[in-house]
Amino acid sequence: MSSYLQSTNQDNFPVWIDQDETFDTSMNEKYEIIDECKYILLSFYGFERQYQIIPIIEYSFEIDQWTTDDVKLFLISKNLNSLLPILCEMNGKFLHELYKMCLSNRESMFHTLQREISILNINNQSLTLLIYLRFLNEIQKYIP
Repeated sequence: MSSYLQSTNQDNFPVWIDQDETFDTSMNEKYEIIDECKYILLSFYGFERQYQIIPIIEYSFEIDQWTTDDVKLFLISKNLNSLLPILCEMNGKFLHELYKMCLSNRESMFHTLQREISILNINNQSLTLLIYLRFLNEIQKYIP
C-alpha cells in the first residue's frame, strides 16, 4: 500500500498521501484518518478521470480576519453582486462594522447603501430590500 504520512518542509503539518485508494484499509481506519484531518483534497483522482470538479470555498469563521478578496468571494458566492461596487474594497473588519451599523438602524442603512450604489451606478444594479435582507442573513453566520 502506498498510503503514508509525510511532513511538508516549511509548515511542518502532516499530509496523508493515498496513491492506491486504500483498498486494504478498513472503513474504521479511514474514518480515523479523516477525523484527524482538517482538510481533505480528493481532486487529483477526479481530474485524472476527467470528472467535473466543483471548487469549495472556505471562509474563515473569524470575519475580522477576512481580506478584501475574501469579502469579494463571499459576495459573489452568495449572489450579492449588487453590493460589490460599494463593498469590494472592504476587508472583514470594515464589513463587520457595516453589519453592526445595519443592525443598529436597518432602514436608514438600507437607504444609505441604496444611495451609494445608485451614485456609482455601475451596471445599472440596484439594492433591493430582498438583497439587503439576504446580505444581513448571510453575514450574520460569520459574526462571533
